[in-house]
Amino acid sequence: MSYVLSIVHPPENGATFGKAEVTEVVTHVQYAADLAGQMLIDGGENTLPARFFANHLANEVHSMPYAYPGTGLTFRIDPADNAPHPCPCCGRLVLPDAHGQARHEDAYCLGCYTWARGDEGCLPRNTAHSNERHRP
Repeated sequence: MSYVLSIVHPPENGATFGKAEVTEVVTHVQYAADLAGQMLIDGGENTLPARFFANHLANEVHSMPYAYPGTGLTFRIDPADNAPHPCPCCGRLVLPDAHGQARHEDAYCLGCYTWARGDEGCLPRNTAHSNERHRP
């Protein structure tokens, strides 16, 4: 089975959700977890806690968000055939079961495309768009 690692960064400038990135497909869950550990090490985390976190992520947490304390980063590992993706408009993580079209890689999050007439999309409270984008 193949896997992907999703990384969600902390929200910025009043956005409710952080921007996400999804890694390339890897062939083993431990490889996906090791990407998270390496990202933490590259960001200045000590090697031992980062590797411990990566091993926990590989062994315990699948298709569930798992935050690394003190960084604001959230990680999740998903099977590649059911992978989330970043919203092409705001960058919020779109889960495959978020709505009927969410499995498509170009599908918007529910905050950018609201599916309801009269609802204003792309608001910071529903997306990874910042308040700066919506100032008059």
